[in-house]
Amino acid sequence: MGKKNLYRLCVGEMSKKKSKKEKEEVKRKEEVKAKVRYPKYLYHIILLGLCLSGMAALIYEVAWTRLLQLVFGTTVYAVSTMLTAFMAGLALGSWLVGRYTDRIKNHLFAFCLLEAGIGIYGILLIPVFSVLPYSYLSIFQAFHSSFAFFSFFQFLLCFSILLVPTTLMGGTFPVVSKIYTKRMEELGKDIGNVYSINNLGAVLGSFAAGFLFIPFIGVRNTIIAAASLNFFVAILVAILSRERKGMIFMSSFCIILLLGVAMPGYSYDVKILNTALYQRADVYASKEDLEAQIEDLNVLYYEEGLYGTVAITESKSHGIRSLMLNGKADASTMRKDMTTQLLLGYIPLILHEHPKKVLIIGLGGGFTLGAAENFDDIEKIDVVEIDPLVVEAEKYFSVYNKNALDDERVNLAIADARNYLLTTDEKYDVIISEPSDPWISGACSNLFTKEFFELSREHLNEEGIFLQWVPVYDVSVSDFRTLLNTFSKVYNHSTLWTATDEGDMLFVGSNSESPVKMNYTRLEKYRSKKEVRDDLEGIGIRDNDEFLAKTFLMSEEETKGFAVGAPINTDDKPVIEFSAPLSILVHADPDIRGEISRYKIGVRRPFYVPPLKGLEVREKNVSRLAFMGLNVRLVDAWKGEDFRLMVNKTYKRIEGGMVIDLGVWKEAEYKSDSNSGRLKIYASTQPASPSRVQVANILGVSPRELEQGMVGVDGYPAYFSHDGNAESESLTAVWFCEDNSHLYIAEITCPEEEMEGILSGFECLSG
Repeated sequence: MGKKNLYRLCVGEMSKKKSKKEKEEVKRKEEVKAKVRYPKYLYHIILLGLCLSGMAALIYEVAWTRLLQLVFGTTVYAVSTMLTAFMAGLALGSWLVGRYTDRIKNHLFAFCLLEAGIGIYGILLIPVFSVLPYSYLSIFQAFHSSFAFFSFFQFLLCFSILLVPTTLMGGTFPVVSKIYTKRMEELGKDIGNVYSINNLGAVLGSFAAGFLFIPFIGVRNTIIAAASLNFFVAILVAILSRERKGMIFMSSFCIILLLGVAMPGYSYDVKILNTALYQRADVYASKEDLEAQIEDLNVLYYEEGLYGTVAITESKSHGIRSLMLNGKADASTMRKDMTTQLLLGYIPLILHEHPKKVLIIGLGGGFTLGAAENFDDIEKIDVVEIDPLVVEAEKYFSVYNKNALDDERVNLAIADARNYLLTTDEKYDVIISEPSDPWISGACSNLFTKEFFELSREHLNEEGIFLQWVPVYDVSVSDFRTLLNTFSKVYNHSTLWTATDEGDMLFVGSNSESPVKMNYTRLEKYRSKKEVRDDLEGIGIRDNDEFLAKTFLMSEEETKGFAVGAPINTDDKPVIEFSAPLSILVHADPDIRGEISRYKIGVRRPFYVPPLKGLEVREKNVSRLAFMGLNVRLVDAWKGEDFRLMVNKTYKRIEGGMVIDLGVWKEAEYKSDSNSGRLKIYASTQPASPSRVQVANILGVSPRELEQGMVGVDGYPAYFSHDGNAESESLTAVWFCEDNSHLYIAEITCPEEEMEGILSGFECLSG
C-alpha cells in the first residue's frame, strides 16, 4: 500500500511540473507576442491584404481553369482534376508554412514575400499555357489506353503547373493567422476573423473574375490584374514591415515586371489552344503533326467571355471556317458538318405538315436557322443562344447562311435553354435542339436528360415535333442506347434519323395521336424549291430517294426495341456526363450503325422503311405515284392498299473512313373491291435497261419463258412472264423507263378481260 501511495505522489509531482512547464511556455510565447504587438490600424490593413489575397487567388483559379480547359477539356473529370490540383497545392502550402511559422522572425515581411511570389509566378505562367498542349499530347499517346494512368499523369501535369503559386497561396493563411492572433484566450475568435475575411475575398474574386474581368478584359489581363493585387499587397505590407531595403526592391521589381508584361506580345498562343486537342489528340501522330495543324490555321476572331472562349478559325489549305467553343469545333463549313447543320432544319420541318412557330436551341453558325427560313409556312422562329459571343461571331458565317439573323421572322433570345423554357408560355410546332456535346459538364450535359426532354415536350403543340441532335462519334454504343431509351420514355412516337454516314444521329419525337409520317408531297414540293435544292445538292442529296435513303434509320417500334433495358439519363443521375468522356479518351469506333444493322436483322427487319404518307395521289381513275415516277390508270373498283419505300444499306470500311451503299426499292399494292384482282408494282433506279437474261434472273425463270411486248400509255418495251388458269390470269411485266431511269416490275392477278386495260394504264413520269 505504501508503495502505491509513493508511486501516486511521484506521478502527481511530475504532472505538476509538466503542467507548470507548459504554462511557462505559453506565458513565454505571450510575452514574445506582446513584444511584437502591432498598432491597431495595422491589423485592419493585414485583414484587407488577406482579403485582396483571397480575391486574387480565386481570380487565378477561374482564369487558369479557363485556359486549362482548352487543353484538358470540359468534362467532369477534367474539371475535377484541375480543381483537385488547385486545392492540393493550397493544402500543401498551408501545411508546410504552418509547420515552420514559429521560426519566422518577421511575419509581416514573410507575408510580403508570399504575395510577391504568387504575383511573379502568376505572370510567368502565362506563356507556359502555349507549351502545355505538347505535354498533354505526350501523356495521351503514352497512357490513353488506361483511364486510371491517364488521369493520374494528367493530374501530375496540372499539379506541377500550379504547385508553386498554390503552395504560396496556402502559406498565407498560417502566416497571417500568426500576425493577427493576439492572445490565446481569443485564438478562436481571431482565427475566425482571418478565415471569414479570406473567404470574403475568395467570393469577391470568383465573382469579379467570371462576371467582370474576363468578359471585359480577357483571361490574360485578368491574370495580370490578379498579379497586380498581389503586388499591391506585397508593397503595402513591405512598407508596414519597415524593411526599407526589401520595400524598395519589392516595389521596383513589381512595377518593372508589370510594365514588361503589359506589352501585347506577352501572352499565350490562341492557335494551339483552339486545336481541340483534348477531343482530337488521336489524329496527331507526333508533335510535328500538331505544329502543322497550328501553322495551317488563321484565327479570324477570338474573344473570352462569360461562358467561355469563342474563336473563328479558317484553314489556309482548305478554306474551311470553324466556330470553336472552348477550343472545340461546334460548327463549320466542312461538308460533313454542313450536312448535319442543314438536315437539322430540313428533316423536322418537312416531317411537320404545317409548322408555324419554330424554336431552335443553339445558334452555332446559323446554318440550321438558314435552312428553316426556306419554309414559307413558318411565321415565327425563336432562337435561344446562351453565349452572346456566339451571336457576335455569327457574322463570319453570314455569307454561308444567307444572313440568317436578318430575317424578320427571327426572334433571338440570349438565355440558357432550360431557363428559357421554364419562364416562357410559348408553344411550338417544331423544337430543334442542337447544343454542344453531352460529355461537356454543366449547361450542355443537362440538355440530354429526361427532365429536359419532358420540359421540351410541354412546349410542343398537339402535333408538335421535337428533334434532338446526338453526336455519336464520341459516344459508346451503351451510352447511345441510354440516350435513345431516355428519349423514347418521354416521347411516345420516336424515330431515329441520321445526318451523316458516321457521326451524327437525330432523335425525332412526338406525342401526337398518331405516329409521325413524312408527307411525300411536301418533300417533293420543298425539294423542288431552288434554295432547298441547292442546299441539298451541296451536301450530296440529289433527289427524294437519296433524301429518304440517307437520313432514315429506325422506326418507332425498332427504336424502342433497340434501346430497351438501357439506363435513363436524369438530372440527379447523369450517367452520360460521367460515362461519355471515357469514349473521348479511348477514341474507339463505337460501330453504332453496325449494331443497328445487326439488331434489324435479328428482328427480321433488314430493310429501312421510312414512315411516309401521301405516296399515292388519286385523281378519279389515275393513281399518281410520284415516289415511283409512275402514273397508274385504274377503274374505281381498284383501291390502293399499301405504298412504301424500302432501303437496303450496306456499310463498308475503306481507308479514310466509311462509305455506304444504298439500294432503294419501292412498292405499291392495289386490290379490287371483289378481292379477285391484285396488282403489285416494284420500282428501283437502274443505270440502264436490263438484258433479257438479266430480267430472267430477276424473275427466277428461264430466258426462253419470257415474252416480249409493250406496256403503258406510250408503249414501253417489256418482258412478260405469265401463268393463266380458268378463273384469272397472273402475269409479271418488266420494263425500263429511260425518262426517269426506273426499272418496273408489275405483278398482276386479275380476270383475263381486265388485263389489257391494266397493262395499258402505266405512264412513266420524267425525272
